[in-house]
Amino acid sequence: MSQDNNLPCASSQPTVVPTIPVTTAAELNPVPLFQFSNKDYLSDYPEEFPQDFPAELKELLTKKKPDPLLIDPDDVYNNNLALETMMAENHDDWEKKKKEYEIQQDKSYVKSILDEIDKKYNSGFKDNSLQIHAQLSYSKFWNAGLNIIEFFTNDDIETVWLGNSSNDMRSHCIIKDRSRNMVFEYHNAYGQMDIFPLSGIMSYLEAYDPKLLHNEQWINLNMSLPAYNMIPLDKLKGPESV
Repeated sequence: MSQDNNLPCASSQPTVVPTIPVTTAAELNPVPLFQFSNKDYLSDYPEEFPQDFPAELKELLTKKKPDPLLIDPDDVYNNNLALETMMAENHDDWEKKKKEYEIQQDKSYVKSILDEIDKKYNSGFKDNSLQIHAQLSYSKFWNAGLNIIEFFTNDDIETVWLGNSSNDMRSHCIIKDRSRNMVFEYHNAYGQMDIFPLSGIMSYLEAYDPKLLHNEQWINLNMSLPAYNMIPLDKLKGPESV
């Protein structure tokens, strides 16, 4: 019997490769929390500057450059360092003015968070953007415990960072709401903010120092949260000290 060598065989047929849609990094929408871009990155500076604020710096801070290209964070640091060195050489009171401006920025930032708390508080926090109360991974608990201790023992501190979650795309912070005698936790992710009444800090404290599980002051605070009378707790001493 003759053999037809033209018959198709499995090895002679091309393999069909399924088409899988791939999104390149350049096609992804930027994440505002960690976007190193100099496009409008100065737009959040307050419109009003402290009296006698250096004109050179005011002009720099208010000048917007719509450049969407990514820039190297090292360049940002080096440029800022060069600017500060120049300002310090030309203005004897530069450090004082810089400190005043930083304090004003901090106050403006805290006020913006408290204003957002007012909005969400009145709705029972039902209008949170993401509706997800994400949790820190255990590897971040030690840092959270350290900052929680500083937050509740230092009356000058209004807000602190606890750590990040969701592959470092979501930041977790806490803030004192002195008008309500309460403490709130707020999350920033993907340009959105969610806010929750703070509760359950003992896991963080245990990760920092297990002895804190038997500290009466911290146990009572944990049980009363999110209520907080704004009276700083005692500084820790001995092995428990920060």
